[in-house]
Amino acid sequence: MIMAAAKKAARLFPERESIGILMDSKYVIKSLTTNLKTNEDRGYIGIENKELLNLTPLLTTGHQGNQMNEEADLLARTGSEKDYPGQMNLEVNNISHTSGAKLQALDQATAYRGIREAKLAKAKHKRERMKPVITIIQDHMKDSTGIAPNEGQIWGTTKNKDFPRQIRFFLWMATHDAYKIGKYWTTTIGGKYTEWSLCTHCNDMIEDMLHILTSCQTPGQAEIWELAKELWTKKGHKWRQPWIGDILACGTRIIKNDEGETQHGDMRFWRILVAESAYLIWKIHCMRVIQDGNQPISQTETMNERLDLDRKMTQNRYSKRATKTRVVLKTWRGVLQNEHELPKNWIDSSGVLVDSDLHTHRENR
Repeated sequence: MIMAAAKKAARLFPERESIGILMDSKYVIKSLTTNLKTNEDRGYIGIENKELLNLTPLLTTGHQGNQMNEEADLLARTGSEKDYPGQMNLEVNNISHTSGAKLQALDQATAYRGIREAKLAKAKHKRERMKPVITIIQDHMKDSTGIAPNEGQIWGTTKNKDFPRQIRFFLWMATHDAYKIGKYWTTTIGGKYTEWSLCTHCNDMIEDMLHILTSCQTPGQAEIWELAKELWTKKGHKWRQPWIGDILACGTRIIKNDEGETQHGDMRFWRILVAESAYLIWKIHCMRVIQDGNQPISQTETMNERLDLDRKMTQNRYSKRATKTRVVLKTWRGVLQNEHELPKNWIDSSGVLVDSDLHTHRENR
């Protein structure tokens, strides 16, 4: 958080201007002072937050009655007690003016790491398949919510802690347009594999992620979104069929009530519902293409598994990683079976399930 605060402070000043930062973090202070020469000699290879290391800190002894330090601690405590983290823009201009690494300061491992970092930095500007996806996401979100998320917010969705690892990977791959589907087989491979880009169930439409998640006519996709609609309307919200941009950036959506108050519980349920639904559709697609395709489809079971995970994550044994009980209660409020009969705190109660009138469907090829 202190480094994030330093980023925010650096944004207020022109480039190349020296500034003083009052702090009590020894880690940050050492990064900016005693370790500075070593970092410069290494060309900042493998160093996080390298763009901040030319800032000049002013050391203060922590927790010694310093007024600004005490006020900073108070703000930190207030932030830590929030149910949901706030949105913060951590992007700053690059204010580091290094000339590279000294050869005598490099070993083979460091040099190799530096080469990798340089290649990855250049590769970020060569992901041509990713750029149209980002544009589509922004256009769809602008149309559905009135707000277009920036690129940093979109990538933040792929790291949201409310998603399990497999869904974070799925969102990351889909946003990069990195799956071998659709135009990959026509533009990258070509030849006799061109027909692999087509959906044989939908009159040879291009089988890209947009088609798979939102418009494919094979059994499963429509049923899953119908269940998602049912659950979302139980929350008291109007349903609008998510488009590809709404799905990949589901973690950026802001939901407010009529009084303009942010509904954090509903926002969390929305991103869980949309992400889990999309990932289940993707898994069904993969089973149909790779396996025999005759697999049971149960969105209700998927959501109940996620509900069970949320309940387990409130346990004290997870310490700081535990999800707060009130967060889980707000997330699932309004979508549970016989909710009026459940206790106010149903986390440890048995028989808590998602309420749905839709039943399991078995796909037919």
